[in-house]
Amino acid sequence: MDFTLWQKITFALSYNESIGHNIMLTLIYAIAAAAIFIFFLLLIKSLTHRSERPKTARKGIGIGSVIGMAAILFWGVIFPVGLFLILTVTLQSVSSAKVIGDGVYFTYNKEPAVAVLTDEYKANGTDRGITYGSSKIYATAILPKSGKTIWKVKLDRTTSQSPKIFHSKDTYIWLFDGSKLTAIDKKTGAIKLTQKALEKKAPELAGKFPTSSDNYTSRGNKIIFKGLDGDIYQFDTVTKRGKHLAGKVASDYFSDKSSPIETDLTLTSPIITMSPAKPDYAVFLSASDIKKIESGATDMRIAQNTEERRDLYLTTLHQKDKISVADRQKLDTPGFINGHFLLQRGNEKNAYQFQLPPAFQKYRKKPSLPDTSHYTDAAAYNRDYTTAYDKQSEYLTQKSNYDSFFNQFRPNNKPPKAPLLADDQLFIIHAKTIEGNSGLLISSFDTKKRTVHWTVPLGNVTISDYKQIDDSLILFIGAGNPENTVTINIHTGKAIGYNFHYNRSYDVKKNDDTN
Repeated sequence: MDFTLWQKITFALSYNESIGHNIMLTLIYAIAAAAIFIFFLLLIKSLTHRSERPKTARKGIGIGSVIGMAAILFWGVIFPVGLFLILTVTLQSVSSAKVIGDGVYFTYNKEPAVAVLTDEYKANGTDRGITYGSSKIYATAILPKSGKTIWKVKLDRTTSQSPKIFHSKDTYIWLFDGSKLTAIDKKTGAIKLTQKALEKKAPELAGKFPTSSDNYTSRGNKIIFKGLDGDIYQFDTVTKRGKHLAGKVASDYFSDKSSPIETDLTLTSPIITMSPAKPDYAVFLSASDIKKIESGATDMRIAQNTEERRDLYLTTLHQKDKISVADRQKLDTPGFINGHFLLQRGNEKNAYQFQLPPAFQKYRKKPSLPDTSHYTDAAAYNRDYTTAYDKQSEYLTQKSNYDSFFNQFRPNNKPPKAPLLADDQLFIIHAKTIEGNSGLLISSFDTKKRTVHWTVPLGNVTISDYKQIDDSLILFIGAGNPENTVTINIHTGKAIGYNFHYNRSYDVKKNDDTN
């Protein structure tokens, strides 16, 4: 989200968590207030002095008084405020704030909340094109629906290691701050437990905690880590007890690496099952895809051409043993630029999860080769064998094409995750235009009416994480370490964003045009 110049000026003239900024802003306000007070004092004095003169001697305010009052306004208000704005807006523009890793979701006063770790770089000055500043790590909790900050805590950054945050069902948020484990109260942000205190509660873990975030992960309420001795340990955040996981190896826990949507195709899919009984599929197809499939091309993978615009069709994708879209029905939706359905982050299942069609063998029996015991004429056998062999080869080729076509929707030959489903709505991620930097849109697809319900611009080209909580869909916007969240009301499409750079919420307007 790029803020306008006016918004940046408003932020610059507002107090924030920076003590230096707040002190300077207070001085500016004090100087400006004093200058304005003196200006009006002189103005009133001049007008009063003029009114006391005889009418014949009255003139306008003297040029000297005008110059004096203008100088007071310039040097007391315009110059200091203008200089402050130029410096602050410039430094804000080269400063940054990025979310590290995934967020932790919890309930705060019966409202959904999310806590994240942010790496914030504050620029303090520039010299000969070089920017100077400092980087600090914060734990920040916000209410995504309202965009309000609940609390913000600066963490000790004693090493260059990346911090990591863990989910827990107890009253604490657990995190690795870059050198040690820490527990923060969910409601207040107060640090409640340090690693030294943890080692007293779980003496079996004393001296075992590693100092690299790569050696930490979590499973439910348990923090798993590779100890300094190379063995695997766990800490239960509810019972506050530790345990040595005898027989476990690092690859049991540290082989998974999550990737953002732009590189991990398991988070989106161009196809879902709409009617499991047939099955019927809802699939994004371009004109080129349809032409290629109907021509019987050997390689019929969809979404592999330069035609970005695709329509949403309902089709079985085959006519018995033949790949075909002859039965396709275009749904009453706009065309989508590189449209894909958003999938579940977890392993929850629903009726729209992609399913394979009946096996090829159901429609066509594999031709068999002739049995030599039934022949006395070698020439006849060779002739029948050649014919049968050709038919069997053709069968195997068609079966391979059939299987390959449907297996393209199974990443790593595994069933894809189910699409994200909430209140009878699925969600479609698509581009605003064919330009690479035009940004993403998200549209709600009503599974009952089979139409688009709302469309919201996300203002970036990548999504790093997302989660549905109650009637809200929370998305982290940006590659790798995102800077913004966008929270969308699933029923209405009303959206509000939050920028961790400026620690401000902002309105996100729905799109009227989804084409």
